[in-house]
Amino acid sequence: MSWQITLFVYVVPILLMNSGTLKGCPSVCSCEDSDGELNVDCSHGGLSEIPSNIPSDTTRLVLEYNDLTTISEHAFIELYGMVYINLGWNGITEISPSAFAGFPDTIQSLSNLRYLYLTGNELNHLPSFHNLTALEFALLAENPWSCDCHMEAFKRWIHNNTQ
Repeated sequence: MSWQITLFVYVVPILLMNSGTLKGCPSVCSCEDSDGELNVDCSHGGLSEIPSNIPSDTTRLVLEYNDLTTISEHAFIELYGMVYINLGWNGITEISPSAFAGFPDTIQSLSNLRYLYLTGNELNHLPSFHNLTALEFALLAENPWSCDCHMEAFKRWIHNNTQ
């Protein structure tokens, strides 16, 4: 019996540390440290807004299959190490031009973001992604795009950033 108590004393705290609850993980999300990179998964959480307490050292953020409709300005503020964001299948109709920007009047932004998933939303147009200088892959399928003057900034960005 004493080995069971010893096992409990040592194993339970380790399991709790890896569950994300001790890392400031939002309650509807799960957080996992994978080889020094923090993955935060808030998918299927019924979220109508992006949690404000996402850990600042998050590198991978999954917010798919929620109830997000708008991505407001500075939605990802202080998440400078972010490499991957999945916002797919939410019903998003609008993304603020400064949604992926850092603090106002600074050059800090999501300059490390390489993967952006916006599939399966209700987007008609997009702002320019001029501050997403490392972006390599953007999945934009299954949105009701509208090819009008509201897409001009995004069209210029595509033209200037593809080979």
